[in-house]
Amino acid sequence: MNIKAQIKILLKESFGKDGLIDAERVRAACDYIQQSFPDDKKIQALKRYLRALLPELARENVLIETSGNVSDEIFARLKEFAKTKTSRQNLRFQNQIDESLLGGVRITCADTIWEVSAADALKSIL
Repeated sequence: MNIKAQIKILLKESFGKDGLIDAERVRAACDYIQQSFPDDKKIQALKRYLRALLPELARENVLIETSGNVSDEIFARLKEFAKTKTSRQNLRFQNQIDESLLGGVRITCADTIWEVSAADALKSIL
């Protein structure tokens, strides 16, 4: 079996029961590469594994930026919006305050950004 096929299997095995990348499984995959691959292929395999893993990690993480503190109910609704738009139920959420949004919200998941804010509206005018 070639390195590409092995990395594909290792990536698939990196997900936990919850559908998210699991740190212990990633560690086990790296250990497997260290122990099982020939010395001249280890670095290449680890790099391939990392390249395959990074986009998956980016799709799991969602940053919700608001212009100020929001209630738990509003945060839950924003989380539900992200789950609906990404079609993924297994996401990791981080909340951050960004006062430059001027009364709005920005949700970032991988390469996708949803923003509704006065600051965004002003950009289109200027």
